[in-house]
Amino acid sequence: LFPDDPNKRGRNPILLTLNADGSDMRVTVTREYWGYGGNHPNWHPDGEHIIMNMTPVWMGDANRRFVKVHHSGDHIEILTEKYLGSGHMRITPDSRYLIADCYAREPMTYPNGEVPIRLLDLEADHEVEVCQIFVDLYEYTRVNAVLRVDPHPEWSRDFKKVCFNGVINRRRQVLIADLSEVL
Repeated sequence: LFPDDPNKRGRNPILLTLNADGSDMRVTVTREYWGYGGNHPNWHPDGEHIIMNMTPVWMGDANRRFVKVHHSGDHIEILTEKYLGSGHMRITPDSRYLIADCYAREPMTYPNGEVPIRLLDLEADHEVEVCQIFVDLYEYTRVNAVLRVDPHPEWSRDFKKVCFNGVINRRRQVLIADLSEVL
């Protein structure tokens, strides 16, 4: 339900942050901001910020972007204007490198059901495609939409490797890419 219109139904996204004991609750991203388009908030390793996809229409940008938001909601920063935001993302503690996947229907995907695992150097404003991985089992089998596989890339503890999901030989797999020579 929408607080300003109890008869209105539909998606009403909002992002709240709070301490573990429930104190200091804050609206980090309002429904007005998130409502333009956004998804997959994740804590930044610094514990102060959240990274997510957002379409910052209020800043004059109609494209989905990777953004960093202070947990208080006081500041939203576009991490790169050169590359579109997509899927699920994780960032290094120094905010230099961001790893992301994308959904099987986003502009950067391939017609064969593969999606890129994207490494963005935010300092150099440069993107490298780490690999392409097949994820669209639904398109392949036409059986059930739950067969979609999201790569969900995740950094290793030393931020030198990335673990992600994919499909090889019609089977879900967990894969690891060693990026130590690229970073």
